[in-house]
Amino acid sequence: MKIKILSLIIFISFTTLLITSPYVMAKPKGTIIAAISGSPPHLDIMANTTVEMWWPAGHVYEQLFAWGADFAPTPMLAESYSVSEDDLTWTIKLRKGVRFHNGEVMDADDVLASIARWRKVSNTGKTWGNTKVEKVNSHTIQINLERPKGTMLNDLSQTSMSLVILPAEDVRGVPANELKRFIGTGPYQFDKLIPDQVVKLKSFPGYVSRGGKPNGLAGGKEALIENIEFRVIKEPSTMLAALLAGGIHVIDTLQSTDVDTVRKNPNIKTDLIKPRYWWGYSFNFARKLGANLYFRQAVQAAINHDEIAMSVTGDESLYRLDCGISHLGTFWHSTLGCRGVWDVRDQEKAKRLLKKARYNGEELLVIGTKGNIFYDRMSTVLKSQLKAVGINVKIDWYDYATMRQVRNKKDTWDVLVGGWGTTFDPNIYKQAWYKGTGRGWADIPELSIIMDQATEASDVNQRKMYYAEMNRIFTEQIPMIKAFDGYGVRAYRKEVSGYQEGFKMTTFWNVSLD
Repeated sequence: MKIKILSLIIFISFTTLLITSPYVMAKPKGTIIAAISGSPPHLDIMANTTVEMWWPAGHVYEQLFAWGADFAPTPMLAESYSVSEDDLTWTIKLRKGVRFHNGEVMDADDVLASIARWRKVSNTGKTWGNTKVEKVNSHTIQINLERPKGTMLNDLSQTSMSLVILPAEDVRGVPANELKRFIGTGPYQFDKLIPDQVVKLKSFPGYVSRGGKPNGLAGGKEALIENIEFRVIKEPSTMLAALLAGGIHVIDTLQSTDVDTVRKNPNIKTDLIKPRYWWGYSFNFARKLGANLYFRQAVQAAINHDEIAMSVTGDESLYRLDCGISHLGTFWHSTLGCRGVWDVRDQEKAKRLLKKARYNGEELLVIGTKGNIFYDRMSTVLKSQLKAVGINVKIDWYDYATMRQVRNKKDTWDVLVGGWGTTFDPNIYKQAWYKGTGRGWADIPELSIIMDQATEASDVNQRKMYYAEMNRIFTEQIPMIKAFDGYGVRAYRKEVSGYQEGFKMTTFWNVSLD
């Protein structure tokens, strides 16, 4: 058996840490308050993708592997791993002595039960097919594949529909979104959730840190804050006023229109995340217009990407135009297939394509929300641009939470504004291929084939070629039109210290209030 990566960390008990490390000895104190725009109904992040859910839940749960600051998969609850010569057998050793918030020690039974549930409720987990996962001993598991899986560590590290490790008794036989308890191994434990008001966490005194320097979502973690409150504030203006008045400490992503105001305030610190998301328009292939390739091509030809991006950001320094579905600057970036079809801003071409589509003025139904500037302005500008080429657009407006429910009903919309976070490995798009989402990715056979090929490729350069081909198919078949790369601006009160600047995700371990 060859060792591809071996990371051996000597286990140090929590008690020893308290004795030997003055940093860890600091008693958690204070309460940090962060604003979230929507209310998570629960913290089942195995089955969900929303930022509002991940942000608090990411402090409660941990994974076998986690993204480092460079977005390389890094052992977290895993102690080490090895891969067989034929790339079909993965052996993962678990850290010993890790405790859940209920006081029980994590072992292989918990990991196997968590993986089994994740494979049922997560779109990425559902791609594992006939993969067998077995217990070797109390702190070792083995994953046996039918075919090589070059994306294995990425699957285990994803934060969207993520494989978090929960107590076996909490997950066995539990369907998606029906967890009764939110118990993990993280530095913070669940305290209270009041719908549409707040999610409260408190420090976990029994947390067993992996140790080492903070490293993205991996590395050493310590709870220096006693309590964290994720307070639901739906109106951006109310959120900004609370930050400026000191009623909250953190806004994860500022509205672009608020950036200048905040940067001029001596009590606020800002942090530019470049890029944070890419934004675009998804088509519903379950309905007539979305299923028509000529119609999708007409929409892509009609839109003006700069106008869309400026409507949201109001600042050229807060976005860029790039058609790669893997972000510019990452290893996987490609613009294959984009020339001549993406950002052409050609209304006459759009009108010709509408004739080929046999479009007769049918209503194009877009769903949006006024509670989010991206959904609001991107929907509004799209309507204006498509009207100019003769497309009859209607926008159905909902509050943010209702919109997220409506989008899961395939008969209620044609176009949906949506975004993807920084995709440092395109295998995250497997979630969009899963049948039943209503979005068109799964209905394009070429995309499914190329993703399967990329998933199986162990050689990263071969995978890069497959992902470039995926970019071509995406741009030509158009399950979604990428509009622009958006940067994010995070804002903190000046008394907050210790956060990881420039990292995509806002985390509160190792953070303190001065």
